Amino acid sequence: MEVPQLSVDQLERVVTKQSNPASDQPAKLVRTARADALARHGKPNAHLEPSEVRACSAPNSRGLALMRRASDRLGPSARSYFRVLKLARTIADLEASESVNASHIAEAIGYRRYDRGAGSG
Repeated sequence: MEVPQLSVDQLERVVTKQSNPASDQPAKLVRTARADALARHGKPNAHLEPSEVRACSAPNSRGLALMRRASDRLGPSARSYFRVLKLARTIADLEASESVNASHIAEAIGYRRYDRGAGSG
């Protein structure tokens, strides 16, 4: 595989992180989501206690229905149930969503299943 050589200008932009203003967008989203979580609880979502998770991460009716179906199929422990809710809250924060909905729950379940190895072939 042949890779084209970069010009000095291109290399300098990479080194000075001026190559693409859009590359700053994910970092900005993460900073904003983290600030939202800290403002809400004084700590990141990952450090929330179950009672705090229930208070800020209660899914809407469709999200709750999805959590129930997933719980019936996957039989998660209480710990993993709350981990899914914390992750769903973080996903919602990244989307600047005040509520946790079914799409956030589905994405969180997918990540958690992959994390456990169920997603790898």
